[in-house]
Amino acid sequence: MKNLRKVTAVLFPSLDGGYVVYIPQFPEFTTQGDSVAEAMANAKESLELALEVPNRDDLERVELLDVDHVVVGKIEVEVPELAAARD
Repeated sequence: MKNLRKVTAVLFPSLDGGYVVYIPQFPEFTTQGDSVAEAMANAKESLELALEVPNRDDLERVELLDVDHVVVGKIEVEVPELAAARD
């Protein structure tokens, strides 16, 4: 019997093309793919492989941090002149 859990994944466009998937509970398993489907499949595979031999902390992160929504927003930040000159 499979023990399925939902894990929140955040997907965003990569600067190199394709998409990056970030899993807030497991930031060390960030991955990417050329399409949304490929990026999500890579994230699923990566996390499942990592959890094959889980430790207690991994299991607690899966249990405690499943969320029903993610808020995405933009913030405006002041960029120093030196950094702005590179654009």
